[in-house]
Amino acid sequence: MAIKKLCIVPTVHEAHPVFMERMALLVIMLFALQAYQTRLRKIMDASQNSTDAASVLFIETLDESEQEIFAAGQQGLADFLQWETRHSDQITSSDMVANLKKRKRIQMEEH
Repeated sequence: MAIKKLCIVPTVHEAHPVFMERMALLVIMLFALQAYQTRLRKIMDASQNSTDAASVLFIETLDESEQEIFAAGQQGLADFLQWETRHSDQITSSDMVANLKKRKRIQMEEH
């Protein structure tokens, strides 16, 4: 006994326009992603390596969201340099640890 297919499968000719439309959208998305990545690299490179005079000229060419990315890149570099030179916050022990040391010292003195 032969088994009949229960679903209707479109032929290659019928599926072709849909396939081509989806492929075109995929290509457009890939080009947009590549353009965004290239632009982001350029902005981040400029934010970390340009002088003040060059930065002003470059910032004028950016839109508002790109200016925010540029500022974030500069702030990230400043934070990194501060951390690297150990000018960031000093690490201190918590109050609980300090109190524990005091209790141990008191107990040792009592004995």
